[in-house]
Amino acid sequence: FHPRSAALSCGAGYQLAGPGDAAVKCKADGTFSLGKTCAPVSCGSLSVVGGIADPRGPIFYGESVRLSCARGFELAGGWRVERLCGQDGSFSPGMHCAPSERWSSTTARHA
Repeated sequence: FHPRSAALSCGAGYQLAGPGDAAVKCKADGTFSLGKTCAPVSCGSLSVVGGIADPRGPIFYGESVRLSCARGFELAGGWRVERLCGQDGSFSPGMHCAPSERWSSTTARHA
């Protein structure tokens, strides 16, 4: 006895994507019908207040971004400059950009 269809599933950090069905069927000629493929989960883009994440654009499971801060901001809140895209589609905790003390206390003078 051979099953007539088989459900497809993906490992952690991957999801079914693309054309085809979530279950493949064994056709009369012995080939399978078109099934979906496994693609990495997307974390999207990491938004960084006061800085940027490199690379920009969508980041997928297993990839990481590196933070850098704009003038007037500095890295704070941890020891990891890189943030990793996890299997659940969220970024790992890590550093962020915070206002720099020397910039926040500066006042503008008019002549």
